[in-house]
Amino acid sequence: MRVVWTRGKGCQELAVAVSDNRAARVTGDIERAVVDERADLLVARKLSVKSLVSMASPVDFDASAFDRVVATVGGGPHSALATEVAHRIAYSLGIPARLISAYREPEERPDAVATMYRLSEVAPGIDGDVVEAQTPVDLMARVGDSALLVLGAPGGSWVQRMFVGPGARMISAAGAGAVVVRRAARRAYQVMEEPVYVSPMLGAKDAVRLSSEDILPVVDRGTLVGTVKRSALHLAGTGATVGALMRDAECMKATDGLLIAGDVAARQGGGPVAVVDDRGHLIGTVPLSAIRTGGLY
Repeated sequence: MRVVWTRGKGCQELAVAVSDNRAARVTGDIERAVVDERADLLVARKLSVKSLVSMASPVDFDASAFDRVVATVGGGPHSALATEVAHRIAYSLGIPARLISAYREPEERPDAVATMYRLSEVAPGIDGDVVEAQTPVDLMARVGDSALLVLGAPGGSWVQRMFVGPGARMISAAGAGAVVVRRAARRAYQVMEEPVYVSPMLGAKDAVRLSSEDILPVVDRGTLVGTVKRSALHLAGTGATVGALMRDAECMKATDGLLIAGDVAARQGGGPVAVVDDRGHLIGTVPLSAIRTGGLY
């Protein structure tokens, strides 16, 4: 996991723990730094719903204050990230980690159990409990005072999140600190690879030997000018050039989500998908494998 962090209490310590001591400090334009570092996670004091990257925010984070890590998880969008972060912190510090999935009514228990099984695949070997809890106070009693709490960003209005929401009450009751996470959609810059491309002046028979991919970007002096299908190269007659066979370029920007990559791949009839900068220069390609898996790390 590639981690970057900004100034703030506990940010560096958390970033180092999550990244296995390979985190990078960012200053200035944070969004640009996130893309340049190809970050998977940004550790910052405040969460942003419009972030280009998943985020983690420390609350009274002090590694000397806790002896285990507990992630409270459910069916929400941030639980997988909470599981991953809890597992990484515990592994880095050499302490136990545990998941807790809670339910209020008996008929809700099967969903809690299913959640636990699903998230155990994110961090194989991590222990977990499915517990009944009527209130956040009940749940925090299961967490304990000596555990670092990791949880997904609370929902609801800003007032609910900050003052009266269940997530806010759990954070305030966390005796050994907390980490709040918010998962963002994976983007092209996080999964793109070094591009293999061809010149429009290259012969079709020479171009087909360069790559086994279904689609090849066509580049002229650094600029993406089109794409060509491998099948078209195979069928081309003697003396045909790439430029005569290429089609209009299908591409995406580095900050576009992988759903866009899927749409582009569908339109062009295969992959990989070309990634360009603001000047139209080819800077990478998103492989079909990343599109199919959503780029999960």
